[in-house]
Amino acid sequence: MTQRGQRQPLTTNKKQSRSSMASRSSMASNTTPVVKEREDDTQRVLVIGAGISGLTLGICLQRAGIRVHLVDKVKRMKDAGSGMSVIGHSLPILRTLGIDLPSTIGLPQTNVSLRRYDGRGLFQVPLASDSDLVREFGSVQCNVHRGELQQALMDVFVREGGRLTTGKRFTGLAHADTGHPVAVFEDGTRMQASLIVGADGARSRVRSCLFGDGCLRYSGASCWRGFLDKCPPAVLQLACARAHCMYKTVVHPTGQNVSFTCGWTTNDRCFWVLDVQHPKDIPVDDVVPFLLEQTRGFHEEIQTIIKATRPEDIIQTDVYDCRSVPQYTHNVVLVGDAGHAVVHHFGQGACLAIEDAVALALALDSAIPPPLRQEEEGEEETRERKQQQKEHHQQHQQHQQQQQQQQQRRRQVERAVTPEAARLALASFATWPRWLRTRALVLISRWCGMVYMNNTPVLNAVLTACLAWPVNLIFIGIMKALLFISDRSLRHASRRFASSSKPARVD
Repeated sequence: MTQRGQRQPLTTNKKQSRSSMASRSSMASNTTPVVKEREDDTQRVLVIGAGISGLTLGICLQRAGIRVHLVDKVKRMKDAGSGMSVIGHSLPILRTLGIDLPSTIGLPQTNVSLRRYDGRGLFQVPLASDSDLVREFGSVQCNVHRGELQQALMDVFVREGGRLTTGKRFTGLAHADTGHPVAVFEDGTRMQASLIVGADGARSRVRSCLFGDGCLRYSGASCWRGFLDKCPPAVLQLACARAHCMYKTVVHPTGQNVSFTCGWTTNDRCFWVLDVQHPKDIPVDDVVPFLLEQTRGFHEEIQTIIKATRPEDIIQTDVYDCRSVPQYTHNVVLVGDAGHAVVHHFGQGACLAIEDAVALALALDSAIPPPLRQEEEGEEETRERKQQQKEHHQQHQQHQQQQQQQQQRRRQVERAVTPEAARLALASFATWPRWLRTRALVLISRWCGMVYMNNTPVLNAVLTACLAWPVNLIFIGIMKALLFISDRSLRHASRRFASSSKPARVD
């Protein structure tokens, strides 16, 4: 029997397993509740949620020398979810953070298509839409297991001294007399901070405290996610397996309101998603027969993949997105799915979460003044500056190296966060262009899901025509603008958070 929201561990290679076991054992420990905090402890950023957006934000702030503390409700961090795609700006951002997907846990995609249910191709996704990404990563898209990406981010955060508290469930918000927002937890403890960040996913408790539960919107579908960690020969012999072809079915027989997605990641592992129009909060017990019935008449390789998946490796989740809400209020800000939950048909949930985290970190880095230097550090910096002035005629490369060393040494001093600086950062973070881009991707993803999941002869004919040349050029142009041109500056700006090294510290 498959339980809703069940998370299954993922087998990795020995090197990954050793690092994962070390980090997981450290993550398992929980912080003893602190009744009274030091006054300077309130001058920090408190992040609720240690998922992809929370960890990305934590790494960036840690490297900028900004005080940050991550809190998550689970006692032991586990591999989460199934396969996913990382597209566009997120690829160079993750490389900057020290996670180079193509050479580690990611598989570059060179063959992605939209198909009919019977396997006939309708549209080949242009994976050369950004020449810079193709040159650096081999494609504009890499597939990865979500749990492995989260684990890689966790390893970086913990290794560099990030502060993490697990087993602490957030329940509400309050405000102190000093003007600091206060996070209230299930165990009765409270934490003050200059800025509280809600990075707790689509069913965000932080968002509910700010705007109520009405902003979460059910898409009308549940999805079943499967993962084949070790594919049997029957699957490996399929044409899509040999070519590592990722595809999504978008045209189906009338009355079969479903959509199937299949993809591949490293070591010939397969992940798939089947979306079905289904009442929310209704789990399915006999899952494999149910899914086979939903895909009756589909191309044989689809049923072969479903049959090869163990029931315990299939996760059922209801699919939600979110109505538009303000990104921040009263020094509390939402990032990732907490602020703009997006259905998965366009593969943008994790990408937008990563971009949100970097944009917020950049805003805080700009708004918070550098820390006061100790006298000996000031003298050293003065000597270096004089030496640079004397040696201005030396090669440009040497000058850049000295600047980088200065910048890295400056980041090693923690920078206190005041409520005023946090408000200034939030104003520069929540810009109209970013909001419009995000809302466009949320709405397009929802619209695509509605079209894929509601199959009538007229709608199927219209969709087929839209995916054919030259009408599809409109679609290609819109997506190129949204995914690869808008917010392109994040790729270069994120380089200020390049790798640093600090001793590990876990609470």
